[in-house]
Amino acid sequence: MQNALIVLTLSFLPSPSERLINEIKYYVTYTFLKRLCEQGKLTLDNCRQTNVAIAEKYGVSELSI
Repeated sequence: MQNALIVLTLSFLPSPSERLINEIKYYVTYTFLKRLCEQGKLTLDNCRQTNVAIAEKYGVSELSI
């Protein structure tokens, strides 16, 4: 009976929105991209262009590098 209550309770919890998931995916990618830029593995211009493309892909506002 207790397991049924847990399943029932979980079914009423709201699922994360697609927008929120895309924000998280973008931020993780942005952080990795910024680190590559700081390490000199990518040029600043390449990092900025890639950042714009990734933000557009996920449909989010871009952060500055």
